[in-house]
Amino acid sequence: MNAMLKRFIIVFLVFLLGFSSYPGLLVKGGIVYAADDFAGGNGTTGNPFQIETADQLNKVRDYLDSHFILNNDIDMSMFDADHPWEPIGNQTTPFAGSLDGRNFKITGMVIHAPSSGQPVGLFGVVGGTGGFIQNLTINAVEVRGLDYVGILAGMNSTTIHNVGVTGSVYGQNFVGGLAGASDDSNISNSYATGIVRGTNDVGGLSGRMDNGVVSYSYAAVDVSSPIDVGGFIGKQENTNISYSYATGNVAGCEDVGGFVGDNGNSRISNSFATGAVTGICELGYQGDTIGGLVGDNSDGDIEFSYAIGRVSGGSSVGGLVGIDGGGNVHDNFYDKDKTGQTGGSGQGLTSDEMKDSLNYPGWDFNTVWDMQAPHHDGYPYIRAIQAFVTYVGNGTDAGSEQLSSQSYLPGSLVEVQDKSHDWTRAGYRFKGWNTAADGSGDAYSAHDTIVLNSNILLYADWKQPAVPALMTPMNGEYTNNRLPVISGSADEGVTVVIHLDGSEAATVPAAEDGGWSWTPPGGLADGLHTVSAGVVDSTGNPTSLSAEHEFTVDTVLPVIMLLGDVSITLTTGASFADPGVTVTDVEEDIPVTISGSVNNQVPGTYTLQYDATDRAGNAAVPVTRTVRIVEPSSGWSGSGYRPSNNANLAKLTVKKDEDELTLTPEFAAGTTHYEVKTTADEVTIEAIPSDANAAVTLDKAKLVGGITVALDVGDNELELKVRAESGVLQTYNLTIHRLALPVEPGAEAPVCTFRDIKGHWAESSICEAFEIGIVEGRSETTFQPQANITRVEFVAMLLRTLGIHLESAGSKLLFTDQDRIPAWATDVMGTAIENGVLQGYPDRTLRPLHRVSRSEMVVMMARAMKWEIEQAGTSFADDADIPDWARGYVQGTVQRNLVHGSEGNRFSPMDPATRAEATTLLLRLWRTLAGTK
Repeated sequence: MNAMLKRFIIVFLVFLLGFSSYPGLLVKGGIVYAADDFAGGNGTTGNPFQIETADQLNKVRDYLDSHFILNNDIDMSMFDADHPWEPIGNQTTPFAGSLDGRNFKITGMVIHAPSSGQPVGLFGVVGGTGGFIQNLTINAVEVRGLDYVGILAGMNSTTIHNVGVTGSVYGQNFVGGLAGASDDSNISNSYATGIVRGTNDVGGLSGRMDNGVVSYSYAAVDVSSPIDVGGFIGKQENTNISYSYATGNVAGCEDVGGFVGDNGNSRISNSFATGAVTGICELGYQGDTIGGLVGDNSDGDIEFSYAIGRVSGGSSVGGLVGIDGGGNVHDNFYDKDKTGQTGGSGQGLTSDEMKDSLNYPGWDFNTVWDMQAPHHDGYPYIRAIQAFVTYVGNGTDAGSEQLSSQSYLPGSLVEVQDKSHDWTRAGYRFKGWNTAADGSGDAYSAHDTIVLNSNILLYADWKQPAVPALMTPMNGEYTNNRLPVISGSADEGVTVVIHLDGSEAATVPAAEDGGWSWTPPGGLADGLHTVSAGVVDSTGNPTSLSAEHEFTVDTVLPVIMLLGDVSITLTTGASFADPGVTVTDVEEDIPVTISGSVNNQVPGTYTLQYDATDRAGNAAVPVTRTVRIVEPSSGWSGSGYRPSNNANLAKLTVKKDEDELTLTPEFAAGTTHYEVKTTADEVTIEAIPSDANAAVTLDKAKLVGGITVALDVGDNELELKVRAESGVLQTYNLTIHRLALPVEPGAEAPVCTFRDIKGHWAESSICEAFEIGIVEGRSETTFQPQANITRVEFVAMLLRTLGIHLESAGSKLLFTDQDRIPAWATDVMGTAIENGVLQGYPDRTLRPLHRVSRSEMVVMMARAMKWEIEQAGTSFADDADIPDWARGYVQGTVQRNLVHGSEGNRFSPMDPATRAEATTLLLRLWRTLAGTK
């Protein structure tokens, strides 16, 4: 062999040796494609394969000696009955590598292999020197097998650290929550929760444990098996368990223990069990060898441990150990009251004695155990692996304090629980949890998460719900909608119960902003209806009931009938007096609107149309009358003198004593409608005609010079008629609004029947405004001063303050959401828009039920007053928060001494205005207009 060939062979062998250092690259078919099988890595301890999908997890079976890590959570729901999961590793070729879950989860795992002859789990068999599984959580739906069945592994001979499993496990022999059977294994800081069912060697964590070590672990599993069944381990030999516990209920026929069923030549220390242990066999016979901690202790050592669960069975039954076949059992206790047992190994204590650390001589309460009532109901717990969230009823109807204490591994991310259904407090609703009993601590809601590093007490936070505010229908409202929306506001998140016509009709949730609504299905009959709202308390009963609103459904159209002839013919200059109409409706006093006019000086045909709409919004079919004005059939005779047709006024004045009051609008020859505001109880009216031959009358009384008229509080409608020499008649309408005088100092304050304003800071202002007629209550006894005020409510109050007469909305309302305007408020909104009090939004909405902010309230008032506004800043501390469109208006109201700052000189421009705040502001405005303080 020449030198060149030798060198080639040496280089090739070195290449092969180097290449073979990568696991699997030269064994098993297809392994050369490892780079495509995983998300990264080469399978060594220094560079493990990276798993990101269920498919990649499935490829682990092709690299049983390699090392793996998870890069994220894995969903295994793709493996089902049609595509079943095959456990990784078997008794011939076990998984001998390692898997570090890096605290990620495997979820959706389902395994159905009830007839399989192989071990069943995520892994069938795991073992091998240097292998381990750690930092992993598995949420399994269900795992079924025959023998050797567990969620993580059917057979386990490796190191398991910080692994948690949850799910239901079913099998026959060697069945456990984490592993079916473990031999020569070290398990630490791990847990299992769920249920486990089998027939022999069945445990919450592992069904069988041989030659192993278990520490700092727990099982919260309900377990059942005829033989050798335990809440933690079913049967163990030559095993050491410490610093661990079990909380599940255990049932079996023989060798049944709350912690270990059969403890053979093994040691249990610093551990406990709390679940009920029931000895029950087939056909209902009671089992034997039943213990609160250990069923059968065969040459086993037990120390510094306890049991408190109920224990029942036939023979060989004990609060701590069912039967003790040797070994060293010392410094152990059981609860005589709870277990119902008084004999056997261990010392029995009462429940109260169990909760006193002085009764545990020799126990380490400095580093191993802790006892902090009410956590763990006052019983000892293992401080290294237990941190508690303890929920406190905090005044429930139970009489005694209700508690619920849940244990977690320290550092766990814990989801806050909802309250138990049987925790109730009449008249209150459950708002959430708080770290302080008085609600002054940190607040938590159900499903919030906490990083639990130490014990925490969470007190139920009970709140008396505020009385819901009924927005629609308004009290006294008429509507022609048989499906009226019943709506209002309440505390966020409460359940509102609606009573319609005296009976509970529906329950609806309040939204995040507190708003709620409901439409009665099927439609309501015409007639009077009542509605009220309350809040469902924690007992499921209504509380905090609102005042009842009455509203009327009316779908019947009014009917208009003409008085007099449908067609009238007059000669030019002849007087025309409209005969009028009558309106028939289920409602009374339906106003009539007349459109069109007759000029009796100009020949032609004139049409008068009569319209009527009732309060429910039902419009009558319009009726018309025709008036023909024709020239006289012959001319004037005699001297040729033609009488004047001038029926105008040259001057109109209204005086209070000697002071002339302001006419609105200012007097002009062509204007025939005027308004005056005054606090006087009588005024003098003077009217001078343009033609001295014309006659002026006031309510049929001839007016020469001036006439004194007595006024009622509110609107006084007067008609002045000017009849020209020729007979031509012209009518002037004068509305004098008399404002009520404020209460004189020393006089008795207005009497209010509102019960919910007693002691309120605005009580006297609300009463005064109510007496004047500016505001109305929600009922005779309820005002709801702290309820937010809507745009439509504030506009109605503002128009009353200003004495502005409501006009028919007609076609003024052209908004996309005008159907949300309550029927009673249609004319209110139309009048407000016509007078510049209210404007719509750029998106052509009016938002009548929108809550009014303090800025919007000031702007609407200032626009109604037509104040000249300068765009100047304010002196408020939160001036920067005032919107640009509102700042000048706010400053204008400040200059007029109508608006003041709150605490800290803040205006709070975007806060919703309350009914009390709106009332106070408008009362100040009314006083200013009336000349009082």
